[in-house]
Amino acid sequence: EPLQLALACQRAELRAVGVPCGILDQAACVLGREGSAILLDCHTLEHRLISMPPAAGWLIVDSGVGRSLENTAYGERRSQLEHAMQLVGAERSTEVDRSALDGLDDVSYRRLRHVVTENERVREFAIALEQSDLAAAGRLLSESHASLRDDYEVSIPELDLLVELAGAAGARGARLLGGGFGGSALVLV
Repeated sequence: EPLQLALACQRAELRAVGVPCGILDQAACVLGREGSAILLDCHTLEHRLISMPPAAGWLIVDSGVGRSLENTAYGERRSQLEHAMQLVGAERSTEVDRSALDGLDDVSYRRLRHVVTENERVREFAIALEQSDLAAAGRLLSESHASLRDDYEVSIPELDLLVELAGAAGARGARLLGGGFGGSALVLV
């Protein structure tokens, strides 16, 4: 089954290189369909396809900065997030609302705020696509990038520049793709 394959790939990545990755990239590879986005609950693996508006398209732009997540602070970010989740007594980020962030130390606050607000943005993004509201979808992508840059601290200047240049060239919005620290940007046009 596709999701069993995705889970096997996730385990392989963890075992082969020690990256505490999630399931999103692997699930996208096996569930993705042309003309659709995927709304995926990474905990339950519930998912559904969302048709892309006909006027929308995606660009993936390589930053030219290669990286291997095992050689970045990606694992540290995951540990910091897990620590923040323990501090608020939650097992899943979807169980946390913004009020639970009060009183956390600065790093825990920012890591958990990124994930809590990203969950909100993902839900809003799905609605925006279903309503063909590309302005809202683009704004949410750009807000996602700002949160990845400022709260989760996984962006780099080259990715920030790509996102800025995409907006200046008329893109609806853009964000870094994957775990950050290099790689590509996703641009909604």
